[in-house]
Order: sequence, then structure tokens, then C-alpha cells
Amino acid sequence: LFQSIDLDDDSFALSPSPPKLTKKAPVKGVVKAAGKKKAEKSSAGTASEDPMDVFMDLEKEEKENKGKRLSIEKIYQKKSQLEHILLRPDTYIGSVEYTDRTPMWVYDTETDRIVQREISYVPGLYKIFDEILVNAADNKQRDPKMNLIKVNINK
Repeated sequence: LFQSIDLDDDSFALSPSPPKLTKKAPVKGVVKAAGKKKAEKSSAGTASEDPMDVFMDLEKEEKENKGKRLSIEKIYQKKSQLEHILLRPDTYIGSVEYTDRTPMWVYDTETDRIVQREISYVPGLYKIFDEILVNAADNKQRDPKMNLIKVNINK
């Protein structure tokens, strides 16, 4: 998965002056191939593909190449914002895995009180919910006419 790169002092040595460019004489009778159109998109950008299908199996590539070095294009891929968020949600919201059971204060509908219970929850979902409440509180500071924050959760 990781590649080693040998760097020595000669790799960073600067030449005293840049090399001079020389123009080559055009070859007669040779026609250049037409360039590719910019409007064409790679197969990864088609709308028919599932946006959740953004994962690449590098281990499979390594097994197929058997010791050959992977190209930079295979290791690093340009992703859209949506693809990056779906691929690495923990970068933005935190863990998306359930936590171990921890004691938390929760609302008990039967007794109409807040009680302490051991619950398991997803920290990323907790952070999204918290962000919504913080944004609502900020909006209250900007708009004094606001007098209600109502939260509905569909189970």
C-alpha cells in the first residue's frame, strides 16, 4: 500500500542555468491526430453510476500487478465533494460506527422525565443533530423575532 521513494541530494540539485529550448523542424506529410473533446467525461463521472460506488480496491490491484509499482493515477483519484464525503464521512462528522454502551441522559416518555441510561449511539449522527441545534441558536441571535425551535424526529 505504501511505496518507498529514494531521494538523494542529486534529486534536488539545481542547474546553473535553464536548458535552452530548440525548435524542431516540422515533418512534412505527417498529420496530427485530432485532440479529444473536453466535453467527454470519464466513466467515473457518468450519472448512471451509483454515487456510493466510489471505493477502489488497491489490494486487488497490487495482487494483479504482483510487485509492479502502482501508478499515481491508481493510488490518488480526483473525487467530487459528494464522493469524498461518502468515502470519508469520519473526516466531516466523526465516527459512523455505534459506540459501546455508555451512560447518557435521555428523555423517558413514560415518566416524562430525563433519566440516565446506558445507550449505544452513532457519534456522527449525534454531531449532525448538535450542528442543527447550534445553527438554530445562532439564527435566534440574529433574528430576535424567532421564539421557537421545534425538532421532529421520524423513527
